[in-house]
Amino acid sequence: MHARLAAALCLLALSSALKTGVEQQEDCDCPNGCSGNGVCSNGVCKCAPGWTYFDCSLRVCPSTCSNHGFCFNGTCHCHPGFKGPDCSVKSCPSECSFHGACRNGACVCRPGWSGDDCSVKTCPNDCSAHGVCKNFTCDCDPGFGGDDCSTLECPNDCSNQGTCYNGTCYCQSTFRGADCSIKTCLNDCSYAGFCNDGVCHCYPGFKDRDCSVKVCPNDCSGHGVCSKDNFTCKCDAGWTGYDCALNACPRNCSDHGYCFNGTCYCEVGFTGKACSDLTCPADCNHQGYCVGGSCVCHPQFTGRDCSVPQCPNSCSGAGTCVNMTTCVCDPGWSGDDCSLRACPNDCSNKGVCHNATCYCELGYTGTDCSVSTCPNECSGNGKCVDWTCVCDRGYMGTDCSLRGCEGGCLDNQHCYDGECACNPGFTGKDCDLRTCPNDCFGHGYCFNGSCYCRPGFSGDDCSQKVCHNDCSGQGECLDATCVCNTGFTGFDCSLATCLNDCSDNGYCYNGTCFCGKGFTGADCSVASCPNDCLPGGSCINHTCVCAPGWTHFDCSIKVCENDCSGNGYCENGTCVCSPKFRGSDCSIPMCLGNCSDNGLCLNGTCWCEPGWGGRDCSQKTCPNDCGNAGWCDNGTCLCYPEYAGTDCQVHQENVHVPVKCALNCVHGCLGKCAHVYSNDGVGPSRQCYVQCTRECLPACVGSDDTTDGTVPADMNVASMSA
Repeated sequence: MHARLAAALCLLALSSALKTGVEQQEDCDCPNGCSGNGVCSNGVCKCAPGWTYFDCSLRVCPSTCSNHGFCFNGTCHCHPGFKGPDCSVKSCPSECSFHGACRNGACVCRPGWSGDDCSVKTCPNDCSAHGVCKNFTCDCDPGFGGDDCSTLECPNDCSNQGTCYNGTCYCQSTFRGADCSIKTCLNDCSYAGFCNDGVCHCYPGFKDRDCSVKVCPNDCSGHGVCSKDNFTCKCDAGWTGYDCALNACPRNCSDHGYCFNGTCYCEVGFTGKACSDLTCPADCNHQGYCVGGSCVCHPQFTGRDCSVPQCPNSCSGAGTCVNMTTCVCDPGWSGDDCSLRACPNDCSNKGVCHNATCYCELGYTGTDCSVSTCPNECSGNGKCVDWTCVCDRGYMGTDCSLRGCEGGCLDNQHCYDGECACNPGFTGKDCDLRTCPNDCFGHGYCFNGSCYCRPGFSGDDCSQKVCHNDCSGQGECLDATCVCNTGFTGFDCSLATCLNDCSDNGYCYNGTCFCGKGFTGADCSVASCPNDCLPGGSCINHTCVCAPGWTHFDCSIKVCENDCSGNGYCENGTCVCSPKFRGSDCSIPMCLGNCSDNGLCLNGTCWCEPGWGGRDCSQKTCPNDCGNAGWCDNGTCLCYPEYAGTDCQVHQENVHVPVKCALNCVHGCLGKCAHVYSNDGVGPSRQCYVQCTRECLPACVGSDDTTDGTVPADMNVASMSA
């Protein structure tokens, strides 16, 4: 409107010059009076700062749009790839589809999105190479879990009795094992017993819930005293064993044998109840008798073991040697060497004749050993009846030499010299507990005949080292280590191996190949397409060929119409338009301010309703456009001085506006408001100019030629810009 005012002032000046003959002012030679945004000098506009063009009608742009756009009326229209009021900022494609941040022209996508414009939805961390991405969700391989398949899972989910961390179960305090399925025992049985399903089975010498209380084993079986210093049994006389449950042996087997429950088992070379007697070599080959470890050979034999035959003493001159071994004695002589006088009746074959005297066998007597007797004459503790001892009360044995046990003995016991002793293979106070073979070799503890082996040992006597789970029956245990049969693996041979070791294209778990991405088949040897190219493509030569309307490496994502015309991003086949565009393919521009609801938007241009104008239909129009005799200010006509009326159509005949006065007013206001533009910009400077001219121009209307229109020096320009 200021341009129109300047033009009107020039017309008034020209009209006055024509009427009065005054010389035309050179200021009227500038186009559009420099649009009120500059000063005319010699017919050329010198624009105020911030304005340009031949008539100063266009605003300048900041930084000349940084050489990345073109300027129109103060607004930069940036080239593709740049944005900002001065086109200095690199932009990103599709504004990163609202799924990322733009950094120096490149999109930094949020997790779950990828691509140059962050428009492609992905799985987090590409499923960490431990799963397959399906519909943007990770389908994890066995043994892995989490949103991105990066978390190792635990066996049996730790049986709900522990916490899983990175594939390892951290069990609750009352459970243990790889999967927390085994109940623990209090204080781990104090390492003095073994734990079975949460219950401690204490080794001998310990008791209580956690086997922490030391005791003497079996309370010394009632045959000894428990030492409280070291909880060992001091056995009564006649008893032995760690729990005093075994009968002692006479003279401790003379240190030439070992004792078991009262019976001596002698070392080689010793014999007798107490292993105190020496044995003879080869038992004298039954051709002599043993005396103190030396053989006394029968007359017809000689040698250390009586193994060499001979005719003893050359038959003493009282007989004939036959076959160099046997003496045939002369009548009246006897003996192997015929050196002895013969005995009556040859001792009845019940004794040995020596020098005419019979030495009768046990149970026989008489000069010729013909009279039967009882052994040891019943030791004076019985009567001999029919050559058998009938023992007195309280005695027993074939010769009544042993004391009997009053009241008899229990099962699994026998009576020995007045005391009940356990039969071999039994122990305990009442001989009701079975002993264990080889005392479990120190690798377990014995209970009632059965060995309970410690971990790592097995067998009836705990003598065998064993492997975990006995190698599951699918391998051989060598030195406590499983050597698996072909087709099996694992520390206990419990897992099956996989065909061709999955061809190095996957991993094996218990006989099943879990193939890596791009491979399939029982042994992962067959190359495949990701997700079988479903739902929108076909697998050709191991590559997905997508059908029209589908995209992505596995043809799982729908494409959008016209690729959203570059004005939005594609969300599974549907365009999400940027704010300035609309339509199914984002090809239709939006209008500025939606035409302020005062017009119709067509292809990005507002077509305003009657009574409204401007690029966004936000400005009220004036009637008849003020008839070109004034300017419109938001629906109200501000008429030139010689016009009036709502549309400036009423011409006022006798209005006199001196040209010099009007020009001085305009020039003075431009000069006064120039510094406002420099400090505060276009808006405040325009406000300053309008206010200034409103104060000085009315003084020119109807005045005489002496009024020059000069702006007073003390005019408050600052208040005008407020």
